[in-house]
Amino acid sequence: MPQSIHRYIVGLVMILTGGCIYILMRPHDLFGGLPVLFTTALYQKNFIPDWILYSLPDALWYASLLCFQQPLRFRDGKVAPVLTLIACLTGPVHEILQYFMLAPGTFCLIDLSAYCIVLLIYIIICLRKSVRYAANT
Repeated sequence: MPQSIHRYIVGLVMILTGGCIYILMRPHDLFGGLPVLFTTALYQKNFIPDWILYSLPDALWYASLLCFQQPLRFRDGKVAPVLTLIACLTGPVHEILQYFMLAPGTFCLIDLSAYCIVLLIYIIICLRKSVRYAANT
């Protein structure tokens, strides 16, 4: 399988994982509250840390967005398309705008930290691939 297919599979798994966390553990937050279709054993907020319920799904969705983007290429001083840069900035910038009340939502330092960690991992992976590519050419 080509390496890009692996990236898309990982992105799909992250979308589904974030969605499952949201649907199974936060049904009351969907569309103004969905009727609980699952047993209450699955929905025990007391045993699950808040960061898993509220920050992890967003971080997974942000990471999957970056998986589906064209990877940044740091060779030859060029950077991949502007859309990739915009995708890289969406999570952290939106959270910062929430802090200044310029975007809807509630600012959360854990969300901002999760977005920055995902972005840092993405940049490190891209840099590593870019250095490996440069060494092979």
